[in-house]
Amino acid sequence: MSETLGRKPELHQTPHSSSERYEHHHETTSNVRHEHQENLDEIMSKVEETARTSSQELARYREDEAKHAPPERQFVGDELKGNTLKRSLRQIRKNLKPYQRPFSKFLHNTAVEGISEASAKTIARPEGLLFGGIASFLASIAVLLACYYYGYEYNYFIGLISFPAGFVLGLIIEFLIRPLRHRNEP
Repeated sequence: MSETLGRKPELHQTPHSSSERYEHHHETTSNVRHEHQENLDEIMSKVEETARTSSQELARYREDEAKHAPPERQFVGDELKGNTLKRSLRQIRKNLKPYQRPFSKFLHNTAVEGISEASAKTIARPEGLLFGGIASFLASIAVLLACYYYGYEYNYFIGLISFPAGFVLGLIIEFLIRPLRHRNEP
């Protein structure tokens, strides 16, 4: 049983010549365009409305983000630091007793602060103070034992002299060891 479908071109009612086919196609597409023009206008208006609402939502979202975002970092300059220090000192001095205020003004004078900062970086070295204290302690003990053993009178000036000697020794050791410390650090 074999069935075949036969072709019968006379059943199809399509134009045969190319110009007739063009005209037929042109008529059908223009009809489709006119039919869907209303739909296209409606779709375009919906798209534009959606775009407007989306942009409004985006603007609201950005506003909310800006409200809840952490504040931006502000770079602190010397002028801002100076103004903040002055304001803080003024506020603190209001709480001080009247006889303490002039002393506070003297200590926080720029010249006195400069000398204090410079001396803190050079004189008050931790290693120097440590070695000065150790040297003063050991020298005082040694001289005290010698005085007790030989029967001499102890001179308290020994502790005062041995402290600067130990301080200088500590500074020398610190400056010799410092390059070795920095060489071993990654």
